[in-house]
Amino acid sequence: MTRLVYLCDWLPPDFGAVGQYSLLFARERAAQGDDVVLAGLSSTADSVAEERLGQGRLRIVRRRAVTYGCARRTRSCSPAAPRS
Repeated sequence: MTRLVYLCDWLPPDFGAVGQYSLLFARERAAQGDDVVLAGLSSTADSVAEERLGQGRLRIVRRRAVTYGCARRTRSCSPAAPRS
């Protein structure tokens, strides 16, 4: 059994193509029998979830982080206001 760790920026349900594809690839590898950890950021809360797929396992580790918003007319980004 191969052990893999995927690191990405924002994991679903936060929007981001990288997170969506990372989750897809991680599930595929787990279904092939690998032990996979997918770690990334979340705007909601810290969490750890586990899925059994075929002979493999996927652990999804989310770390809460403040989202960033970018101004449309400039290239600079700043942290978004904290959510209450």
